[in-house]
Amino acid sequence: MWVEDPDFELSYHLRHTALPHPGDAAELRRLVGRVMAQPLDRRRPLWEMWVIEGAGASRWGLICKLHHCMVDGISAGDLLAVLLDSQPRTPASAPDRWQPRAA
Repeated sequence: MWVEDPDFELSYHLRHTALPHPGDAAELRRLVGRVMAQPLDRRRPLWEMWVIEGAGASRWGLICKLHHCMVDGISAGDLLAVLLDSQPRTPASAPDRWQPRAA
């Protein structure tokens, strides 16, 4: 069921971090391991995104944690493809404005 969360805090879900210089693959693997080892807080919506700076020469990374109750593997890939698409797309017809029910 999808309901409005009156206490939603975007900063809890969108995180920012940086690797220590020089930001090699081993440091990135350690960071991903630490982030993925921490369980999602079940008192909040079950997703997090981490932007990682310093992942090598002019590179950055993105860690996405989604509980399987939110999306399956195929739909998660589709969602990321839309989020990371460099060309914005406008639907041919504007969809109805969906509003969640109150909790």
